[in-house]
Amino acid sequence: MHDEQRTEQVFVAGTDNVINVPVESTPPHCNWHRADILCAIRKAGSSLSALSREAGLSSSSLSNVFYRPWPRAERIIAEFLDKDPAEIWPERYR
Repeated sequence: MHDEQRTEQVFVAGTDNVINVPVESTPPHCNWHRADILCAIRKAGSSLSALSREAGLSSSSLSNVFYRPWPRAERIIAEFLDKDPAEIWPERYR
């Protein structure tokens, strides 16, 4: 099976030529962006504050995961998204 790599067309400076350049949405070694995490939670039908409350925490507690490592919070979010915490925060799990 052939995996197609996503590309985008880019103009070559000083010419009329266009080339296809490979595009990666997120490099595999980078943490997900905060907005991507929040969006994924929202798309899955919840919010960060709701996840916090469901875990018995104050509504703003899980937001600390964006500022410092917190394995418990990372696990709560990852489990809700059906992911491994290392997939969302690979820089924290090297």
